[in-house]
Amino acid sequence: MYSLCSIDSVLLVGSIGGIYRTIDTGRTWKTITQSFQYDAKLTSFLRLGNSVLASTYGGGVMTSSDEGQVWNRSNSGLGNVDVRCLAATNNKVFAATDGGLFYSTNQGQNWMAVSGQLATASILSMVSYSSKLIISSLDGDVFVSGNEGVSWTVADSGFSGYSTSCLATIDSSIFVGTQGGVLLSSDRGNSWLPRKNGYRGSII
Repeated sequence: MYSLCSIDSVLLVGSIGGIYRTIDTGRTWKTITQSFQYDAKLTSFLRLGNSVLASTYGGGVMTSSDEGQVWNRSNSGLGNVDVRCLAATNNKVFAATDGGLFYSTNQGQNWMAVSGQLATASILSMVSYSSKLIISSLDGDVFVSGNEGVSWTVADSGFSGYSTSCLATIDSSIFVGTQGGVLLSSDRGNSWLPRKNGYRGSII
């Protein structure tokens, strides 16, 4: 299991080569593999109104408009099909890949590459928070955009060289998982402080 998505009473579980779908709180499951590449790992779901997008590592982006029963590939313009995650702002959908960041203005029907420093970056995770989009890269940088990906700032003060692996938000706080533990930003990513009290792990 790599990802979960709920749509009213429907639950979708992402796996390798397809998804599992249940409409009875998990008592019975239906396997859906149609249109999915057999060895592609389903890495995330994104709900957009009545539609659902799924990112896959090896097969690009899939879309469904019937609560996950039928899926279609949606890779037009997507320059890399190793997609780690999806996120949405007010007017755009973003696909984070091993070969840069891509965006769509029509709910994933077509994709365009983001220019600049993220054009070829390997992106590990991404979250949409308030009016901002926050991205962590394989190189260890965290990027923040407040204008839907038009421009970016590097927001990694306090990282001490740790590479990042995951992101999450709670209200106005941004958390990032690193090789050195959990870091917190309360100023929209401008600075970061460790949060280790009671946490015994290291690498996240």
